[in-house]
Amino acid sequence: METTEKTVVSLNKPTPAWATTVFRVIFILTGVAAFIIVGSTMFDNDMKVEIVLWLKGVDMAVWAITRFLGVEVTRDFSVPDK
Repeated sequence: METTEKTVVSLNKPTPAWATTVFRVIFILTGVAAFIIVGSTMFDNDMKVEIVLWLKGVDMAVWAITRFLGVEVTRDFSVPDK
């Protein structure tokens, strides 16, 4: 049985593995950046809050985009089942 996968815009299909991985990497990087910025003395408190809010906004945007992607799996019926 041979299947092919195609990424499509869909809320009803499973999220592709690459999209989940991209979200996780961005989530970790923005979390580390937020941790470093909050612990830093280079910025005043108001600026820290603004930067962390922007980073978390990026997280939400990337998460939303990954939720709109789906994998369409089609089966190649010319190949017999084993």
